[in-house]
Amino acid sequence: MQSRLLRRLCYRSYSTAKLSKSSGQQKLLNAEHHHGQNEDKEVQDMMDFTSDMISVASGSHTHGAAWAHTKSRRGDEQRLVASLRFAEDASVVPPSPTLEKVSDPLGEITYNFTHSPANKYRPESNTHIEEQRAKLSARVTKRPISLEKARYHADEELFAEDADPSTSTIFTPGSFIETRRNEVSTHGIVLGEMLSNRRWRIVMLVSSGDVWTPLRDDVMFAVADFVPNDLISRCGGKEVAGNDSELMARVKVLQRLHQVDKAVEDAYNKIQRAARSLYSRTRSSDPHAWSTVDLADAAKIISPNPDLVHTFAVHKFLMKQSLQYVADPDYRVARTFHVRPQAHVDIINAVTAMTRQGDAPSNPLVEFVAKARELIARHQQIRQSTRDESPSIVPTKVKWTPVERQILTFLLHSLRPKRSTQIDPYHVGTFAILKRLHTNIQEIHESVVHQTLVDLGVIAPWQDAASLVGKVDQPPKKQKLLEIQEKAIIDKAFSSPSLRQTASVPVPLGPEDFHLQDPLHSIRHDFGDLPVFVIDDVTAEELDDGISVESIPSEPGSHWVHVHIADPASLLPVKHVFSEAAKKLGSSLYMINAPQSMLPRALMSHGLSLGSALQRGEPQRVLSFSGKIDADGDIVDYKVRAGIVNNVKIVDYDSVNAALSLPTTQRQTPFERQGTSLPRPHRSLAAGDATQLMLCNDVVQRLVTRRRREASFIVSTMGSEICLRQHGAPETPIHLKHVAVFRGFPDLRYTVFDPASEDTGSRQMVAEMMKVACRVASRFSQDRGLPLLRRIAPPATLPNPSDLQDFLKLRTHNGHVPFVEVLKKGVVLGNASYSVEPLGHWGIGVPDGEGYCRVTSPLRRYSDLVAHWQIHSALLATSPTFSTDWLKDYGDALVWHDRARKKQQQLHDDFWKYLYIRHQIESQSPEARAVLGNLTGEVISNGALNTMSMHFQCQVAIPKLGISAGLRNMEEDKVPKIGSIVPIRVEEIKLGSTPQLDFGLIS
Repeated sequence: MQSRLLRRLCYRSYSTAKLSKSSGQQKLLNAEHHHGQNEDKEVQDMMDFTSDMISVASGSHTHGAAWAHTKSRRGDEQRLVASLRFAEDASVVPPSPTLEKVSDPLGEITYNFTHSPANKYRPESNTHIEEQRAKLSARVTKRPISLEKARYHADEELFAEDADPSTSTIFTPGSFIETRRNEVSTHGIVLGEMLSNRRWRIVMLVSSGDVWTPLRDDVMFAVADFVPNDLISRCGGKEVAGNDSELMARVKVLQRLHQVDKAVEDAYNKIQRAARSLYSRTRSSDPHAWSTVDLADAAKIISPNPDLVHTFAVHKFLMKQSLQYVADPDYRVARTFHVRPQAHVDIINAVTAMTRQGDAPSNPLVEFVAKARELIARHQQIRQSTRDESPSIVPTKVKWTPVERQILTFLLHSLRPKRSTQIDPYHVGTFAILKRLHTNIQEIHESVVHQTLVDLGVIAPWQDAASLVGKVDQPPKKQKLLEIQEKAIIDKAFSSPSLRQTASVPVPLGPEDFHLQDPLHSIRHDFGDLPVFVIDDVTAEELDDGISVESIPSEPGSHWVHVHIADPASLLPVKHVFSEAAKKLGSSLYMINAPQSMLPRALMSHGLSLGSALQRGEPQRVLSFSGKIDADGDIVDYKVRAGIVNNVKIVDYDSVNAALSLPTTQRQTPFERQGTSLPRPHRSLAAGDATQLMLCNDVVQRLVTRRRREASFIVSTMGSEICLRQHGAPETPIHLKHVAVFRGFPDLRYTVFDPASEDTGSRQMVAEMMKVACRVASRFSQDRGLPLLRRIAPPATLPNPSDLQDFLKLRTHNGHVPFVEVLKKGVVLGNASYSVEPLGHWGIGVPDGEGYCRVTSPLRRYSDLVAHWQIHSALLATSPTFSTDWLKDYGDALVWHDRARKKQQQLHDDFWKYLYIRHQIESQSPEARAVLGNLTGEVISNGALNTMSMHFQCQVAIPKLGISAGLRNMEEDKVPKIGSIVPIRVEEIKLGSTPQLDFGLIS
């Protein structure tokens, strides 16, 4: 019966004026209707809706005219039939912990070449991709796949942008969602979720009747409960309807989806005229400055009372206008667009116009290319001959003309990190420029843009794109002015009495006013001469935590441990300009050539960094989180107090390890002296200090032993770090007026470490004490009824629960399990997120009911500073600074912010590591040949097809380098299994906004 219904589905069409058919079509439909006259009412409903389905499947609608069968529409009809008949037999994961295995029956393939009518709404998904890619993908994935679908999923299997297991959003069945990736967009109804290669995918029914499986991160717009539960539950959990009942239910769902399609199309066409003035109303008055606009505000500008349909139409409109609007990285939560500066838009338009002039003598590109080619050849030769020198910059007298500066600025702007949720307005221009400059180049990648700017003397070879953005948006002169303004605010506050200090009546705080007096002065506990040990790296500047321990004579085996945290909230009001800037930045970033501190560095010496107040002869304010630890390692009591500490001792990790004979972290330097370990200097400690620290370590070991009794573990793999040997980064100016010559290379040190061995000795001591503080903060919050954000993570999902005991046996003494062992068993780690409820954090052994509040880094994380302001209000018995609802919204946004900052840091680190590895390859030193000529990789992912390259790829961990990277360009039968150790070699290094290091398999 299903085939009969499908034929009905594919041979009727909707017309807003009337429905008319040819005689042949009418006979077919009459015959089919007669044959199925005993079918239930849902069959008739489907008959009535067939035309809607066809119009949706083709991506267009016929208005006021008879239906005519076209070649492109016929292709869509076949694709609909194929996608419903031959699809991946993957069960949807119901809302329960049970995970079903998936299989891939052989499928067929059809192609969708449909184009929407001109001047009408059309999704941005009509992009071109070679047919053979779709064919190969269909052969391998064994399911029918359209060209749109092939492009959508291209290169996402292993290296999906922003794909992160910590994403916590779950889209319930029946939700309406729009997804975007690789400049392809689609929308549909959620049938459920499935687990594939350790990533959660949404099973989504789209308008064509096909089923797509995007990643959670792909969702840009969502409306919950769009389809009733009873209907969505009858749709079935597989890509193809299993029976007639499921087929009918899907038709009903598609009917609802079509109604939205039609309504959104109408709304989209109506808003286009009203939206013409939107850019002029939302852009910054400064032609060089970015601004922002919320989706809700944009919708109200276009339509005074927008409903959900109009809001969705405005969303699609703004997404399409990527020349003017750039979606925020956490758009799904923030619903915010960044409005491109007018100057940037003008440059894009000007350069794009140049690329259309061809080789006409009047085209500025012609002269630019000739000049640029000569400079590129000269600079490449200089850089090659000076690679062993210290980095330096030699200015020249060669000038760039105004038009040439415009072209170079265009290329600079194109390096801004971006997601592929929108069409890149720089793509056409960069492609045209680079093809003229590099006639033999096969692939245009952002790394080519980066290298071209280096070769032209615009940016330094050691300039990464992650920190370049800040320099482009905020030139050095503007940055210097900002630093001067910050210093002026600080100097004014601390150098002389203000009008507020001398006023006879209280004066409200202004945006640049600090707290004149300590808000918690009257309730601070003085810890007297109790030693407070601030243990950190030698180079650390933001010292925000110290630890102490006290014995309890009346309770042998029990001790009080105190974690003393810097108290910036006692100085900074919530609305201070520095607080607002910290909120915007979110956290400090540790970039080699452009470190970003959340709070001004000049403020650290005014009592914020631990020990700085004592150096000024002032009391050192802290918030102290104290836990009473018994002999079993349990926290049996706690205290949270505003404190004063007077005996601060600053010491580095290695000195503590040496004094206590604790394990010292063994870091390897693979490119130096055949990878010998890196020695670190240390200084001796007083006998009394060593005794106190040894007592602290004894308590910490009880905590570690206590956690080992829990059924949890920490996953770890080899890591690496790169840093400058000498303090002070090489200069990285941008040269847009005069051509510069960059010589030499920075003096870097590349180290490799094992996180399990790092989590020992003094580092373990500090880490465990910080966990105590965070647990104590959560208990304080719960007992006081104070809303605080908790960092939460549910238990890992094990396909076979019996595997847990195997993992527990594999744990090191400090609870670590090798990452590859987890992968072999198909374990999915819990999603980390935030909640105001005291939920558990499985990875660090915090149970439900206790919770874990981050409070230990208020100088480096804004979320910790928020917690401090909340705790201040509780200690003062005043209303909470932030409401529960505010914290919930902030927690949702914080998940995305954390991930964005983590990715920004990762891109920066990857750039410098890959730059250094490339430098070692080019140097051909004995150490480099010994390391890079004898590499092995441990496979940490299943093989997957890259539909862009038409080859298979997987991910490998390279222990010698402490990194993971892609193993690419393999045939299907050559893909190794997870856990395999395979010989590999470096194939290609690409630098730019998304650095990439590719390895090849040595056969």
